[in-house]
Amino acid sequence: MTAKHSLPGSPEPGAVPESAHGPGLYLHIPFCLQKCPYCSFYSVSGRPDLTGFFAAALGLQIRSVAARRDAREQPPATTIFFGGGTPSMLPP
Repeated sequence: MTAKHSLPGSPEPGAVPESAHGPGLYLHIPFCLQKCPYCSFYSVSGRPDLTGFFAAALGLQIRSVAARRDAREQPPATTIFFGGGTPSMLPP
């Protein structure tokens, strides 16, 4: 469920998280061994055959964004968050 109103002092919806040292990056990894009943994150369970395709596509997207001029003019990310599912389900 998405909140309709932000709490005072909280970032606007869609704002890029930024720590005291620089911007952060969030990578949503949508794979789980099983879907937990309390979890509202998008995830796929029981499809380990998709993880290799996802990892390859993620690599292509990262290289594509990194090659953009406007991306090169931004400060580097100082924090990377992996979440959404179980990141360790991706191939090394």
